[in-house]
Amino acid sequence: MEETEESASVEAQPIYNPDFLNNLHARMTTTLSSGSGPDEGMLRKFVEFVMPATVCGPAVTEDFILTLATLTSGQELAAARSASGDAVAMGMNMARESVYSVNGKRVTKGSGHLDLLWEALGPPGRNLVIQQWSNLSVASDEDMGKANATVRVF
Repeated sequence: MEETEESASVEAQPIYNPDFLNNLHARMTTTLSSGSGPDEGMLRKFVEFVMPATVCGPAVTEDFILTLATLTSGQELAAARSASGDAVAMGMNMARESVYSVNGKRVTKGSGHLDLLWEALGPPGRNLVIQQWSNLSVASDEDMGKANATVRVF
């Protein structure tokens, strides 16, 4: 029997775990319930880099280590809502919200430190944060290629 191209492509599809969502739910609820602090149970990725004082505003006189964290879906929605439909403001809000720590010390929300830091960074410093947040928050070229190679329209 001759195999057609269509049947070969169907057979080449890998078999995925039908219990994926149940397993994901178990991992997420276990992780969320085991955190001892407000963020410790969240599944986040982080990026840490040296923020050069030379790109910041004049109040910043020394380099420091800045850590950014991926956002939860709730934080993303809050940042989008506060942007009132402005795409540039939404990106800035998300990058600002991603600020996690400075020199290893957690930046707590509501303390005023984030507002102070964001202003002190100046435009070039804020732009650097936005770039680092963007790199942290997008899929890699390899992952995009894998997704695009498996797209089915039906």
